Amino acid sequence: MSDLDMIYPKRKPLSKIMKGLLEELAELEHEQWRSWSKITIDDWLKNGKPEWGPEAEWIDLKYQKWSKNWKPYKDLTEKEKAKDRVWARKVLNLIERYL
Repeated sequence: MSDLDMIYPKRKPLSKIMKGLLEELAELEHEQWRSWSKITIDDWLKNGKPEWGPEAEWIDLKYQKWSKNWKPYKDLTEKEKAKDRVWARKVLNLIERYL
């Protein structure tokens, strides 16, 4: 069972076309997240990150966690891709309501 199956256990099966669209949307979601997370970290650093304390530790932890996935979607683990597919599936569900 995939991570996505655990989150959406009763989802309907996707056609071949929709599976392809799901992957493209997931890749787009990853690009969006990667851009947002880099800008967020840059803003924190430019605005004078505290040198110590909980906020400084939190920023360091976010950088360590996020920077590991600042790579192309195709290079992510399946576990990380599944996170992007969750959001892509939400977009597909929205589109399907209008078709």
